[in-house]
Amino acid sequence: MVKKEIIRSTLTVIFVLVSFMAVGQIELNIPGKYDTLFFETGEVKILRQLAGNVVDGEFIEFYKNGNTRFHAKYKNGVLNGFANAWYEEKNKIAYKGKFSYGRELEMEYFLPSGDKTTRENFLSYMDSIN
Repeated sequence: MVKKEIIRSTLTVIFVLVSFMAVGQIELNIPGKYDTLFFETGEVKILRQLAGNVVDGEFIEFYKNGNTRFHAKYKNGVLNGFANAWYEEKNKIAYKGKFSYGRELEMEYFLPSGDKTTRENFLSYMDSIN
């Protein structure tokens, strides 16, 4: 039974990687060990590149509908590089930023309309829908 789950996990990861690379939504640096977490219904929830038990490389979280929720780069468990998030329904960018070893270098926030906004307006909007 464990062998079937490992094969299913590996095939799912390959399918997800090929699917997303085909539509150009995200690009992955394939080398490395990826860990896959699933929703209880079987859809991929999280793909993360690990070094031991620590996220080291790409981290991608998906909505249940398959759209990307969050995609970022980590180094030794700390944000280091880009960090982007999307709204679920329209798959539009919610925010994008750059980090250096956990320190925010720049951030841009967007409303579902695609209009750029301030951090405060973005947080207010997110509070209003949650």
